[in-house]
Amino acid sequence: MSDQEYQAETPTPVIDAHKCTPKTVFRDICAAVRQWWPTRPKYSYGAYMVVFMLTCV
Repeated sequence: MSDQEYQAETPTPVIDAHKCTPKTVFRDICAAVRQWWPTRPKYSYGAYMVVFMLTCV
């Protein structure tokens, strides 16, 4: 069986709507922030607050 035939026979995965709950989305976002946070530039928290306020305005 060739790769093209195999790919044609394998079904496309269906996203389970029950797994996409606010709790799981929040958990995934927190995991991404936790992974990114140690690699951030080390500025004071005040500098982060200023940037946050500027982006909100």
